[in-house]
Amino acid sequence: MRMRSPLASGAIALSTKTQCYDQSTYIRLAPMPKQLTIAQAQQQLLSLPSELTDEPIIITQDGVPVIAALSYAHLTALLETLDILTDSEFVKKLRQSISQAEQGQTISWETAKAQIGQ
Repeated sequence: MRMRSPLASGAIALSTKTQCYDQSTYIRLAPMPKQLTIAQAQQQLLSLPSELTDEPIIITQDGVPVIAALSYAHLTALLETLDILTDSEFVKKLRQSISQAEQGQTISWETAKAQIGQ
């Protein structure tokens, strides 16, 4: 069950450690994950779980990405994010909260707790 904290304002921050470029336009998009060929992935299969803790691994065939390997924790986080972002009412409130925060319309933690009865 998804738990959401009631906030007067909120924000989402994403950070990247490395760079990834779209193969056709070479525009900076996201972190560049490690790449392995299918043969390399087969040879390293038993060690892959320990390598997937920080970022996914892209497995290629003939130089073309065909599989994205990621940890179960990352998969569940992605699924949770998708679930949240498909909740249109929540996204509406999130956008409103971000706008309020950008405008300095925030409340203290104590006030927020009082408003929800804690």
